[in-house]
Amino acid sequence: AWHATYMFQPSEQWDFSFGLRRVGFLSQLADTIPLLSDRSWQPRWRLLWRANKLPITIKLAGGWYRQFLYQVPLALDELSSDDELWVIASNYFPSLRSRDWQAEVSLNTGNFYISAEYFRKFTDNISARDFSVAFNPNDPLQFRGTALARGLDLLLRYQSKTYQSWLAYSYTKVDQRFASGGEA
Repeated sequence: AWHATYMFQPSEQWDFSFGLRRVGFLSQLADTIPLLSDRSWQPRWRLLWRANKLPITIKLAGGWYRQFLYQVPLALDELSSDDELWVIASNYFPSLRSRDWQAEVSLNTGNFYISAEYFRKFTDNISARDFSVAFNPNDPLQFRGTALARGLDLLLRYQSKTYQSWLAYSYTKVDQRFASGGEA
């Protein structure tokens, strides 16, 4: 992998950066599993604006990502609880592809820092495996789908010379959809 970033600050109020990451991944888990070669360009960007006379900052950011090692939920049978298996990307378990963006507003008034951030992340190639009675050994990926995560993070920090305290709240919702039409 390599990464390059271009930063541009035309004034004290504005700050822009654009990054480009190039990732190459090669995997062959066993002689029976075909070689996986995955190369991708992953752009990232950030735009920051600071108010002139107020301690307010607004940030917009986003990017494209790949993940080559991840967990796959397993249903062992109808009566057992779900467990998870770590997998490395292969032809059976493709790399996860995601795109996300965030928007944040923050206020910094010396002792207090207040921040509210909304985020949204879309992921392709999520997988689930069912080892129940309906298991088909010829189909290693019974369920393949997408996920959409979105949420809001709130932060309040107070800092004095002798101590500091943080109060945070997060609300997140994740919707998963699989090719069979089901949701999780």
